[in-house]
Amino acid sequence: MKNRPEKVTLRTRSNLRKVVLTVTLVIIILVFLQQSHVNAYRYIDSSRIIDVENPIGSTVINEGEIPPGEYMTYKYKLAKDHKYHIYLNGEWTEDKEYKTDYDVYLYRYQAGRGYVTLSSHTESAGFIEQIGNDDENQYFVPDLTSDYYISIYNDEKESNSSKEAILTVIEHINTDEWIDLKMEAWHTTRSNDRCNWAYEFNTSTPEFKVLIEVPELLDMYEARIYLMGEPRAGSRNSLGEYVNGIPVSWSGGLKGEVKSGIGGFNFDPQGYRQYECVDSAQHYGEDMEITISEGSGNKLYHLVLMAEDGKGYVNFIIQTDFSPPQIELLNTSKNVNVKEDYFIDVKATTRYGLEKLSINYTIDNSSYISDTNFENRTNNIYRYHLLGLVTGDTLYYQVDAWDILGSKSSISNLFKVMTNTTIELKVLKNRITAGEEIITYGNIKNGGNEFTINYQRDGEKSTHTIKPKSDGSYTHRFRPNLAGEYTISADFEGSNGYHPSTSDIKICNVQSLDASVTCYTRKQKYALGDEVEISGYYSFKTIAKEVIIEIYRDGEVEYLLALTDKDGFYSTTFQTQELGEYTIITRVKGDGYLFKEASSEAVPFKVVKPLLPAFVRKFTNRISQIF
Repeated sequence: MKNRPEKVTLRTRSNLRKVVLTVTLVIIILVFLQQSHVNAYRYIDSSRIIDVENPIGSTVINEGEIPPGEYMTYKYKLAKDHKYHIYLNGEWTEDKEYKTDYDVYLYRYQAGRGYVTLSSHTESAGFIEQIGNDDENQYFVPDLTSDYYISIYNDEKESNSSKEAILTVIEHINTDEWIDLKMEAWHTTRSNDRCNWAYEFNTSTPEFKVLIEVPELLDMYEARIYLMGEPRAGSRNSLGEYVNGIPVSWSGGLKGEVKSGIGGFNFDPQGYRQYECVDSAQHYGEDMEITISEGSGNKLYHLVLMAEDGKGYVNFIIQTDFSPPQIELLNTSKNVNVKEDYFIDVKATTRYGLEKLSINYTIDNSSYISDTNFENRTNNIYRYHLLGLVTGDTLYYQVDAWDILGSKSSISNLFKVMTNTTIELKVLKNRITAGEEIITYGNIKNGGNEFTINYQRDGEKSTHTIKPKSDGSYTHRFRPNLAGEYTISADFEGSNGYHPSTSDIKICNVQSLDASVTCYTRKQKYALGDEVEISGYYSFKTIAKEVIIEIYRDGEVEYLLALTDKDGFYSTTFQTQELGEYTIITRVKGDGYLFKEASSEAVPFKVVKPLLPAFVRKFTNRISQIF
């Protein structure tokens, strides 16, 4: 028990050492943070801040105003997500001896931390300093609306002079986008905060237009356009230059100087401006417009807006895209069913917004009707409903679309108002025998005075004109002259006010009659040199019908021809010249229509050597013929 207090003492000492180490680390960290805090304040001091407030132009820093080793800070109110062009140029960048080297620092005040450095820009002497937080370091886009502080430091390590500099902080705007701006005349607010305003933009289009919509409670003094820079790569006479791929103004023009039509930027009501680059309002609510034609090349401009009396929001756009609205007809049928509600569907798209959509139409070139009553549907589709159409009307129409900037497009179409026609076609028999008629019948509705029926076999067509009865019913008889399958259809080619129509296809098979032929010989054995009498009967009693007689012996065939008499009988003779076994078959070809081909059964006979001399056989044959 006596050793216990000693252990407690050792533990206490260990804890004390840990506390000392912790306190030491805290002190080191605080010193470091304090040093960092001091570094953040390096080129900013509340006693050296000039409140410029509005980012609408340039501040001239006269020669000698910021000596080497000194700095000055300029305060601006910048809005979240707006795009600002911030740069420092002037005589100090044009001095070929490069005696002056200004550096630029951007700060924002944060409660509890003071002025926090957002960025630093320390190009070497003679290079324009440009503040940007985008990927190309071109423009500065704040992430919140706040006061921002720009400090200009004359770097004593690199500089032994303090030439004139110009700090420009101006909002850069895109062309072809509408912008709202609140403006108030000076004697309305007793301040100059919203009396004058300026923007920067650049374009390479040879022509653009500035359109300014002015509210009724505001009277504008002037709107001015100043060409501020026309940098050309490799040209010594270029006024303005590119920094990180974007043009900056010629420094003289930022001070109001003018050279070769470039520059002259000012807010003085009696100051310099070019007549063709300015517009003035004569009364409240009067809109303004400026059209500029400058030729090709990427040029930098300043737009100056000056209020004279009253207050309100102006709405303006710098238009470089003059393409008219795009119009597409979604239903372009040339024929319309009179019983259907007909809609004209139009898809109209425009970059700037659709101002107006109208239709002008005429029926059969009579008087024109104009209307703007379109139904606004989805996806830029607009519908116009046509009423009162009757069969036979021809309607011509034109749809016109205007965008809010006044550009117009037109599209036209015509169609005929029609009535549907239907043809009912039936066949009495789907199968007939040669010699019979194909009988068709049915009805035509809304079809006019006549139509055609087509009978087609193996590509050959027989067409017949049908004139239906007053009720549309009809019957037609057709006697084919060939056997086979017939395709039958009825067609109406259309007429004034009636749609063309085709019936369903029907089939009728025409079949030939079966025929037969017989063949006989008197004997089954003949002596060499005897005549063989061949006879028979054809089932259809047709005179002079050809009967083909085929005589086969040892793989060879000989042909004879016989004709039938009026009763269908035929006969002929054949003289034997060779010994052997014979077979006879007779055939009658079909005519392709009434009769099919017929063949007899095979009739055999044999030719042998004679037992009697030839003259005896002839005598015997004659005797047998007599008796």
